Amino acid sequence: MPGWKVANNGSITVALDVTLSTQLREEGLAREFVNRIQNLRKDKGFEVTDKIALSVLTHAEIKNSLITIKIIFAPKFLATSLEIVDSMQSPEAVTVVVDDNISTWSPLIKLK
Repeated sequence: MPGWKVANNGSITVALDVTLSTQLREEGLAREFVNRIQNLRKDKGFEVTDKIALSVLTHAEIKNSLITIKIIFAPKFLATSLEIVDSMQSPEAVTVVVDDNISTWSPLIKLK
């Protein structure tokens, strides 16, 4: 059946709906973005307790995910601010690859 994965072992059969809803895709993109920001923090040598300010160049495919990040995830990676911007002028901006087809730009600023 399209959109389903089925496996059986003896008399037990399990079927899973593996269709990605829009909400599930957005949540996955949000989690990937957070993972990339956490890796940037580590690469820059930030301490686990260092607070950051973050701005992200908007991208049509992850705009809703970025809003989710701002509301739910930003406090978890100690972002005191997260701005979604239409243009990026920061010389500290680096590419953040969210998945094979989606990337954006973001500087990661450690707050004193």
